[in-house]
Amino acid sequence: MISKNRMLSEDCKEVCRSLGYDVSGNDNDKQMPSSYASGETLPYDKAYIFVLNKLGLKANPQFEQLFELFQSRYERFVDQNQNAADLSVLFMDWYQHANTEGFTPGEYFYYELFNKDAEERRTFISSRDKAALKKLNDPLRFAYLSNRAIFNEHFSDQITREWVNGVTRGRQEIQEFIAKHQVFFVKASNANYKYKPAIIDSSKYQENVLFELMHYKGLLAETIIEQHEQLAEINPSSLNTVRAVVRSDGQEAKVVAAAASFGKDGDVYDSFTRTGLAASVDVESGTINSPLVDKYNNVYEKHPDTNASIIGMVYPAWNQICDVVCKAMLDFPELVNAGWDVAVRKDGGVELMGGVAGNNYIAMQMPNQRGIRNLYEDVLE
Repeated sequence: MISKNRMLSEDCKEVCRSLGYDVSGNDNDKQMPSSYASGETLPYDKAYIFVLNKLGLKANPQFEQLFELFQSRYERFVDQNQNAADLSVLFMDWYQHANTEGFTPGEYFYYELFNKDAEERRTFISSRDKAALKKLNDPLRFAYLSNRAIFNEHFSDQITREWVNGVTRGRQEIQEFIAKHQVFFVKASNANYKYKPAIIDSSKYQENVLFELMHYKGLLAETIIEQHEQLAEINPSSLNTVRAVVRSDGQEAKVVAAAASFGKDGDVYDSFTRTGLAASVDVESGTINSPLVDKYNNVYEKHPDTNASIIGMVYPAWNQICDVVCKAMLDFPELVNAGWDVAVRKDGGVELMGGVAGNNYIAMQMPNQRGIRNLYEDVLE
């Protein structure tokens, strides 16, 4: 959760002044907007009407939906959140300033834009920027990254794990895989995030039930990778991976940003958008240079379950990771910008796990609260 103790940006202070809050005090106080309000503040459930009146707008369904979306994000991210003064000021700051730069309500809190001035805000990649970057890629190549079965097939000479596609393979082939591997990992074959990845113990299922589950839910089964011991020490229950973002002109490719992901105790996957943790990686040295954060902006200097230190750790096989993802990128000269998820095996080898044409830039920018828009200034307006 975002602490109440944060210095307000000048844009945010401007909103406070428009509401009659005295923000002329010492900046070192570092307070949320409610700390500047004097006297009684409006009831929390009246904040929407208050904001409408202050912005000089009439009620309409589209604006109400925007406010409700922002309020839901506010309640997830801000400590002691039932405060109409904070909600009203932050919403108006987002609506009048950050929104015009293409930032969603979620991104406003991910990057703590309420304490960043306009110039610093523009150093971050927004959702609008993300959409523009995605358009640089040939859409016909998206299937190779978003469909796990196509990905595995294409990179079959670069992965060691065995796998079977429950959608396209027949009952006999799937049953042979199950007979050979009693315990295995399953995930949606088409990157459908509605299905939660899981480890399956086939001894707990009847054969027909497991086949129907895999076939009709569109699951891909893979053998479990035994990961590098340095990564297992940080969280042993999940396969901990790194996402490397690569830019290419079709002839040369370079890793420009990276984030390491780790699961929590009991998790079998490390997805930052679900329950995992992320940390920034310096692409030149492979060194983790930020604390761990979760998607609610909780910050951890050490892993919350294993107490393992991560800051300053050099990611295993970093040079090999960069070589592998750059080679994979050049397989698709139509791709200008893409992310590649990589695992490091116990034997020190590198395993390609998947790719994305539309990157999760939140995991790249949130851990150390540092924007990477400068890496794309040549293609973004």
